[in-house]
This record gives sequence, C-alpha cells and structure tokens, in this order.
Amino acid sequence: MNPSASIAGSISELQNSCIAALPVVLLCLFSLYMLRSRKVGNSSFLNSQPWAGWKEERLSYVKGRLRSVYEAQSILAEGYSKFSKLGKAFVFWSIPSGPVLILPRSQLKDVLHRPDGEVDGNEALNTVVQIEYTVSEKEIYTDKFHFNIVRKQLTRNLGNVTPIVAEEIDLALKDYWGIQSEWHQVEIVPLMLRIVARVTSRIFYGPELCRNEKFLDHVIAYSGSIVNGGALIQLSPGILQPLTGRLIGYIGKKHMNKARSFSIPFIETRLRQTQKKLADPSDAWEPPTDGLQWLIDECYKTGQPDNLTAPSIAHRLLILNMMAVDSTALTTSNALLDIYSTPSDVGVLPSLREELSRALASSNGVWTKDTVDSLVRTDSAIRESMRYSCFGLINFARRVAAPGGVTLEDGTYIPNGVKVAAAMDAIHHDEALYSKPNVFDAFRFLSASEGQKQSRDLREQGEQTTSSTTVSNTFLTFGYGRHACPGRFFATQEMKLIVAHTLLKYEIEPLKQRPQNKIFLEFSIPDDGLRLNVRRID
Repeated sequence: MNPSASIAGSISELQNSCIAALPVVLLCLFSLYMLRSRKVGNSSFLNSQPWAGWKEERLSYVKGRLRSVYEAQSILAEGYSKFSKLGKAFVFWSIPSGPVLILPRSQLKDVLHRPDGEVDGNEALNTVVQIEYTVSEKEIYTDKFHFNIVRKQLTRNLGNVTPIVAEEIDLALKDYWGIQSEWHQVEIVPLMLRIVARVTSRIFYGPELCRNEKFLDHVIAYSGSIVNGGALIQLSPGILQPLTGRLIGYIGKKHMNKARSFSIPFIETRLRQTQKKLADPSDAWEPPTDGLQWLIDECYKTGQPDNLTAPSIAHRLLILNMMAVDSTALTTSNALLDIYSTPSDVGVLPSLREELSRALASSNGVWTKDTVDSLVRTDSAIRESMRYSCFGLINFARRVAAPGGVTLEDGTYIPNGVKVAAAMDAIHHDEALYSKPNVFDAFRFLSASEGQKQSRDLREQGEQTTSSTTVSNTFLTFGYGRHACPGRFFATQEMKLIVAHTLLKYEIEPLKQRPQNKIFLEFSIPDDGLRLNVRRID
C-alpha cells in the first residue's frame, strides 16, 4: 500500500468517496427534505436557537447541509462573530454529528467540567465514528480500560520512552525522507503519518513489528477506515445506516484482521512469557517497558479471561494507535509548514536551531525527557501552530445525558440529547484573545524566563506556563475540562522530537507562502499531495 493512501489520506479518501457518492447523497438528502424538512431530535429547542449557514431559500435543508461540507470554517467564523462573542449559542449542522449547539466561550468551563452523567463525551464520539460498525467488537468499545495505559503508564514513563522515541524518529526519517545530500522531494503529510505510526508502534509493540511496512500499511488503513467510515455512515439516511454501516465496517474489519495477523503471534509469545514470570518470579525474563506489556498488566487487573486473548489485545492496541497517530501527524505537518513559511528576516529557523543544538550538547548528544522539556522555543512554535493551523474547526463533541437536561450557571437550559461543542478555530483566531491572530508568531508563547518580554496574549489570558500541554478556554486543541486529552504529554514530546530531528538533520527549502489547508467537513488539513524540497545535512 502506498503511504499516501492514509490520513489526510483518511480525510482525502473521505472527500473523494463523498464526491463519487454525491448523486446518491443528494438523492437521499432531497428525500429527507421532502419527508422531514429540518426536523430533528429536540427540533423545537434547536429551532428556537439561531442557526449559522442556513438561509431562507428553496431546498434550504439540502443546501444548508451541503454548505457545511466545504464552507464550515466561514460558517463557524460568522456564527462566532454574530453570536458567540455576544455570549449566545448557535446551531451548526455537522455532517458527521448532525445539528450541534456551538457554545460561547463563557459557558465552556461550566459544561465541560460536569460529570459524564450530565454531559457525556463518549456517546457523542461514538456517534461521530459510528463505533458500533467501525470498531464492531462490542467488548472493545464498551470496556475501554486500554485507555488507562495512556492516562497512567505512558505519561509516567516519558523519561524511559523519550530516548526510544528519538532513536525511532531518526531511523524513520532516514528511511522515508532519505539520506542523500542532494535536493529531492518528499510528500510531507503521508510520510509524516508513516513516521508517527512507526514511532507510536515502537512504543506499543517494540522495534521488530514497528518496522514491518506491511503491518504499518494495515494499521494506517484501519485507522482511516474508522475516520472515513463514521462520516460516510452518517451521510446515509437513518433507515439505511445499518446497511451502509455493515458494508463500511467490513472494509475496516479486513484491515484489522490483516494487522492482527502480524501482531497476534508476537502477543501470544509475550502472554506466555508473562504467565511464566507470574508463576515463577525467579524466571530470568524481565517484562519490557512498552505499551503491550502495560496493556497485558491492565488485562490481568480486570480479572476477565476474555481480555487476555491475543486477538482482543491486538484490537485494543490498534485503537490506541488510531487515537495517537492521526492528530499528531497532522499537527506536526502543520508545524513544519508554518515554520518554513515564516519570512527569513523574522529569524525563526536560526533561533530554533540554536536552541536545539544547545540543548542536545548539554545532554551529551542524547535526547532525554529533561532535554526535550527545555525546548521552550520549539514548544512555543508548536503551540502557536496548533492555534494558528488547528486541524479541527470544532472541538468537544458532547451530548447532554441528564434525563432532565442541564441548567447552566447563567440560567441557560439545554435539553437531554442535544450535542454541544466549541468553535475552536474561531476562538483561536479571535483578536480579542490573540494579537494579530491571523499571523503565525512562532514565539508568541515565550515567557519572561526565556529572556524575552512576556507576550500580551499570555498576560491577558493569565496563563502561568507556556507549555503546549496547557489547556484553557482560549486554547482548545487538546480539549478542556474533565476530558482533556490524556495523551497530550506524550504527543507533545513526540512532536518536539520530530521537529528537532527535522531541523537539525535536514535542510528544507523555505516556502514563499504558506500553502492553504483544505477545508472539508470540520477539518482543516494540508494537501496530502504537498511536497517539500529537502536534503540531509548531517
């Protein structure tokens, strides 16, 4: 499988699939229009709210939905300006999610800190990806204990895994970007996806399996099948979703089984070794520090024998891979594009390279957690890219789960079943929150500790740290509230290391201007065909 067949890749395939299916989709939408007009669950409440992207026109139901496919960014920006900035919510029609109530920033903390019994994030996410069909094995998505290894072991072991991540990034860049000193072209997004999938698999499986290209093919394809599949299933009318769900789910299951055919023998060996060690603690074998072992330990804690089967463990690892890879690859691609599109007279590249060289020299040429943590300029550049070029236009898909709905602190009532979200991209480009928000300022988040005057943005937001992992209601890339992304600490370390290796070991021809991201549904992604001119310099 060509690497370019995955995630922007996955988003691009979704775009092409939707274009190919457009006549059928239009027919379905027109039929729904004739039958239901704009009626949906909670229609009386939603119709009482202002809507963004809808006009009084013939076939408004169909046209409003179609506009949200390619014009979501402008629709959300308009709604944010007209309603959110005045403290009012508005409705946005999301193709993957249906009608979503976009909350003003003032209500985010109240909503997102509520318990799952009142505002549930899992059910909304399950609906977006149509988990019943795309993941299919019910025990995997109903008992998600595998996420514990991200919340606990992975974050706690950053010091142990950082040198491993650095080693695999170096090897992956050599394999995918090349070692030739002559100028040549690389496809940034597909190969970045490949690099991140390989590095993540190194942490979960170890070196042998992560370098198996056929295994990576199916890992990436399975991830794409979930991203693509959920949206395509949602595009079909409800009465047809069981049929389209099973057809689309079959494709994902095929890639899942192919990937598992590589990992199951490896997992079975590890299960035998673990069982032997538990029976005889004096056994010479020592459990490795990797995701597979952490997951096996979590399986033992459940006390359920069915969780200790190789196929089940293999599937859970694939889900963790899917959650870890796509967003990191897109964010890192955006960061490199933003950095290399910055005018040379600003001095971003020399400043970043000086920091990287100095930090690496201070640790005798070895990347450690403390060394990576010291990269405050690199961290600021990545955080700024996540603000300026965030790949998601909305965030926090949540569903009001309280049977009687919820009443917010300001008196706003939201009924049971309503989906809520935040206009992340619009918030990140609000001039009231960020000075010159439409300019990429790599060092926007540098603090006074870096020897520079703290930015107005930091002072006014009252932030105490510049770290990319810090979440707030003005910086939403990693979420906010009780369910902020638990993997953001590992993801940030990985992104900083990829940027570090790229800047120190490759020369990239600067871009005259930042290539525009493609807007499709609620995603803003770099063109997966975009190429950079690079050469190895070490």
